[in-house]
Amino acid sequence: MELDNTKSSCFRSCKRKYYWQHIRGLQSDYGSSAIRYGVAWHGMMEGYYRYIAENGWGNKELAISAALENGRKSWDAETEKKNFIPDYRTFDACCKAFVHYLSFFAKDEEFIKILATETKFKCRMLPEDKQQETLLAAIEGGLFFTGRIDLQIEMNHSNWILDFKTTSQNISTQAARLNRSGQLIGYSYAGKEALKFVTDGCLVSIAYVSAYKSKKTGEYGEVSTDFARIPQIYSEKDLLGWKELFITTASDIQRAMDTNCFPMNFDSCYQYGPCSYTKLCEQNRPLEETVTEGFHVDYWDVMEEA
Repeated sequence: MELDNTKSSCFRSCKRKYYWQHIRGLQSDYGSSAIRYGVAWHGMMEGYYRYIAENGWGNKELAISAALENGRKSWDAETEKKNFIPDYRTFDACCKAFVHYLSFFAKDEEFIKILATETKFKCRMLPEDKQQETLLAAIEGGLFFTGRIDLQIEMNHSNWILDFKTTSQNISTQAARLNRSGQLIGYSYAGKEALKFVTDGCLVSIAYVSAYKSKKTGEYGEVSTDFARIPQIYSEKDLLGWKELFITTASDIQRAMDTNCFPMNFDSCYQYGPCSYTKLCEQNRPLEETVTEGFHVDYWDVMEEA
């Protein structure tokens, strides 16, 4: 079994959502503007820092050109997959935010060295005790933790993993949620075990973007952007605690697959607005008889992403 943070988190939030998304591979025909913006932002960051990793900080103009080109490629690839309802999160807004980002962190070259850009990993999970050994034994072929780390950097002579996130929520609210982020703890574990990149911690680069929508005209006003980098440092016990949960989740997934039992978690249906799969779940039909109009099959695997 190959399991990443996205799939394990999805299963814990709702087993039925995991079934629709990762067993059946169903995706809504309508996409999320927030996700498309985030994909384009990650593309820009990858293009920019990949150029710097290969050529140094000397030629910013070429680095910016590489960023915009890669961001456009990511935006177009995401746009081709689904239909979108336009809002303030346009590609032009993403480009303007990138220019603001460069001025906000203008002194990076003085103390940051880019060691590696987007790096995929596949880490075999080995047991720490008898209980984990028993759980892993039930998974045929073993369990592998997979994922992709955005950036590996050296900052002030210390190693850090840098992860990029976009949000329209208050930065301080997002920062508070990162304190016990399973994703970041998992990256710290993978950096050490799979990439031999022992870190002092993780830096989360948050890019805030938002705009006020007029109640009278329905038009969006000027787009606001802001940025922050939030450090997160985890202990060895944090890593072991994350590993225990990850293995337990994988065991639960195996059991659900063996029994074909994927019950709905009603507490997760409307966490941040309606779940995109509520149209399927609310039919209350047997899984194989559910009408999937408005969805298409598109399996997502972090190891196969370009």
